[in-house]
Parts: sequence; C-alpha cells; structure tokens
Amino acid sequence: MPRPDDQFLFIMICLTGHKKRFENYARQKSTLPELAICNAITPSDSDFDQKCSMVNFRHDFTGRGSKGLWLSNLEVFAYFLKSTHTYLVVLEDDAIIPGGLRSSLLTQHVVHPKFLALGGTRLGQYASCNLYNKACVKNILSAIRSHPIDRNADHYFSNVCCPGYMREVPYNVMGLEGLGIPAIAKVDQEISKESMRSQHDE
Repeated sequence: MPRPDDQFLFIMICLTGHKKRFENYARQKSTLPELAICNAITPSDSDFDQKCSMVNFRHDFTGRGSKGLWLSNLEVFAYFLKSTHTYLVVLEDDAIIPGGLRSSLLTQHVVHPKFLALGGTRLGQYASCNLYNKACVKNILSAIRSHPIDRNADHYFSNVCCPGYMREVPYNVMGLEGLGIPAIAKVDQEISKESMRSQHDE
C-alpha cells in the first residue's frame, strides 16, 4: 500500500490476468518501489453493467473496453480524493517509467506555472502516464456530470475532438506540448499493440 504521508500516489491500472502486462508492472515497480496497482475493471466483471449505469456515459458511447478503462480511472480518482496525497500519477500497464521520476516531477512539473493553473498534464504518449492534482480530478468529475462521456478518457480529459465526437468538453489535462517539457514516460510497443480495450470494444 502507498505510504499515506507521501505527497505522491503512483498507481498503475493493470490487467493483472494478462501475463505481459503484469510482468511490465513488476518491472516498473522495480524502478519505482512505491508503485501501487489497481486491477483494471473489464466487461467480464460480474458487476460491470451495474457500475456503468452509475456513470454519465452518453447513449452512443458503447465501447465496453473503453468503458472499463473509464471505470478503472474513476475508481483510482475516488481513492485519491479520499487520500492524504497531493498528487496522483496514473500509469497504464504498457507504460515505461524512468529512474528519478519523483525528482523530475518535483523540480519540473508540479512547480510549473501552467501545471499549477490547470492541475493535469500528460507525462507520456497517449494516456500512458498522467499527472493530476486534486483540483484537476474534481474538475474532471464535475465535467462528467454536465458533459456525458462520449469518447476515450485521454481525448475527453484534453477536449480532443475527432470525427464522431465534435462536441466541446472542459479542457482539464494538457497534452505533452503543454508544459514544454519532453515526455518522461514511454510505451512498450509490444504490449501496446495487443490492445485490450479494442478487443473488448469489438
């Protein structure tokens, strides 16, 4: 369990039953011993539909794998808001993090004026690694109440509009270019190409 006195909560959302993804969690934990794990919610969970019914998903957002990732993020957000941690770093289970991550976050990210203004930024490709403070998470949850979820989490957080969902939603998480700081997390392409979200969406 994360130390309650740690200002950072590092957590990986992981499909623990997927061998390569769980092995990646173990590798990243060897780099960052305080990395916790959240077992990803999937459509095979017995209470999946019940959990979906409690979230403001738009009626035409039907991808069950995508909904599972949303539910997993929301579960982590709820835990974070109840905790004494100041910052949340959420990793997907294909993320690769560098040594010295904490130092980089303290010296470059959480003190950056743009981060202080918004409270959320990507640290890696796609949504493989995101940094949030509590104000940002609360803003995301507030946005969901007034703007039904109509796209994947990474696009929703940053108001990325693509064909099929051109509606504007609140902008809460900066893209990689936002802070002008190079990405510090990478993606394991071998794991990433076996998209569990796409598999469940089919």
